Amino acid sequence: MKERLDINAEKILEEAIEIAEGLACGYSNESGDAMSTYLSVLVTYLARLPKMEADAEYLMNYSKGDYGDTEAKKPKKDQLMATHFKEVMGREVAVYARVYKFIYRLNKNIIEIQKSVITQLSYLKSTMPRNINESELIKKIEGLTREVSALKKWKEEIL
Repeated sequence: MKERLDINAEKILEEAIEIAEGLACGYSNESGDAMSTYLSVLVTYLARLPKMEADAEYLMNYSKGDYGDTEAKKPKKDQLMATHFKEVMGREVAVYARVYKFIYRLNKNIIEIQKSVITQLSYLKSTMPRNINESELIKKIEGLTREVSALKKWKEEIL
């Protein structure tokens, strides 16, 4: 008899829904801090999703094997025809297949979401004014003051 790992499809699905809801809450694309926070959350999700996907796939495949074993143990005359067997097995493992597909798609889409947030964050960073330290700012102001004084003096000389 096969040994089954202790994996619960309901817990996997609850965690996947929690992640999907976290992704759906979004962020302010005008705030670098909000985008950075959202990116940190995405990294956490990215770390969790591969295991969840593997567990969901395991449950789906295990349930297929269980159904196949049950069918194989029946007397030959009571076994289903191959086409009908495939349809019935699909129905038997539908819940696990749905959980697996949901997590697979979530895992695939989160990478695209992460790329998008990184692109938006890079754009925001490139459009923000550069930080000028105080001494540079004082030098620039003094330079402008000298230029304004020189222009005023020149204007008085001409008029």
